[in-house]
Amino acid sequence: MCIRPVSLVAIGATVAGILSSPTAAFGCGQERWSVKVLSDGFSPPSTPIVTTIDALRATMRPSVTANSPRLSSEKKTYQVSGTLEVYKMEGDEDYHLVLDSPGNSKHTMIAEIPAKDCAPKSTLGSLWQGLRTELDGKFGSSNGNFITVNKPVTVIGVMFWDIPHATPQRGVAPNNVELHPILALKFGSGPMPSPSAVPSVAPTTMPSAAPTATPTATPGKHGLVKYSTEAEAIAACGSGDQVVWLNTRSGLYHTKSSRWYGKTMKGAYVCRSAADAAGYTFAGE
Repeated sequence: MCIRPVSLVAIGATVAGILSSPTAAFGCGQERWSVKVLSDGFSPPSTPIVTTIDALRATMRPSVTANSPRLSSEKKTYQVSGTLEVYKMEGDEDYHLVLDSPGNSKHTMIAEIPAKDCAPKSTLGSLWQGLRTELDGKFGSSNGNFITVNKPVTVIGVMFWDIPHATPQRGVAPNNVELHPILALKFGSGPMPSPSAVPSVAPTTMPSAAPTATPTATPGKHGLVKYSTEAEAIAACGSGDQVVWLNTRSGLYHTKSSRWYGKTMKGAYVCRSAADAAGYTFAGE
């Protein structure tokens, strides 16, 4: 059944009840907020790119900071299918959805629905309110706790590069890519909502490869996330992993003590555990 942005019961009372809870503390966010809620003057493309969760997870992360304006890659909408594992209302009042890749529940990414009241300059507030209300009606209201769904879903949303959190969010992709905001949701099979139901969104099938992903050195080694700067890799890999430089031409990776670290003509910073898992080889310096 389609989740359509129709005129439904307002969520004001629900949110008011949540705000009064002694265990919940909600308030609109700040970090890259105008990008997240489309209040920066951006209008999403009318035709989303049909791709996969795994393809988006494998897209090379660009350089982005908490103050970055909208990047060129964030001017695209994507349509993915998978499983809606859980959702909840986050502290910034976004509905945080965890999407699982088909056949692999460990390959996840985040998609989010903003709150209308936190996006006063956006023209899509009523759409988001409708989606949130429909989720509440089907699966229950979130008071800051995750609601389990585990239903097949198709999602259309705008690509967004989140900043790594001190405590990783549930479902975060290794490159912190998200669909934020969500523009349409549909459970089960069948076509996505028509343009009349979801303004400016009329999905059509396009190549499923993520356009901004850089090719890997060895075909078939999927899921390796590459970073353009060492700082981004350090933030993503964390203290429990090691950042290495992958020569994407040779398929060898180099540690920081190597003279080739960050120096080969073709390459990227990666997490060592991910490089090993993808089958790449330590150069042995």
